[in-house]
Amino acid sequence: MSSKTIMAFLCLLLAFFASCSSSKTSVSEDIKGKSSVALDYNTLSAKVVVSVGNFDLNASLRMKRDSFIFLSLQPFAGVEVARLCVTDKDVFIIDRINKRYSQTSMKDLMDSSSVYVSVGILQSILTNRLFLLKEGRE
Repeated sequence: MSSKTIMAFLCLLLAFFASCSSSKTSVSEDIKGKSSVALDYNTLSAKVVVSVGNFDLNASLRMKRDSFIFLSLQPFAGVEVARLCVTDKDVFIIDRINKRYSQTSMKDLMDSSSVYVSVGILQSILTNRLFLLKEGRE
């Protein structure tokens, strides 16, 4: 046999064995791999950019685990135009431009929607942590 024939045979054999491997993984392995990306924190403070339509707004995000989420929108250098505060019991929105504020309870918010929402779930979404939605409301 010539060396070209042997090389072609080895390449074909290598391709055959490489194509026979299984690429399936179990769900628990996928979850374990993805949960390691989640942030581990007690308090978190971050500067973020929020895109609203064609506008990019600078924002300041502060959170305390299972306690509150505080978001302050600042489109210009340090000038706050809106503030959002979500706690276990209430949601506050302050509009600095129109000098208005709004407050609603988490219970009223959940009654008006079909989805159970809590501070923990919102924080899980923001920090890439695994969460499960509940079937019924508490």
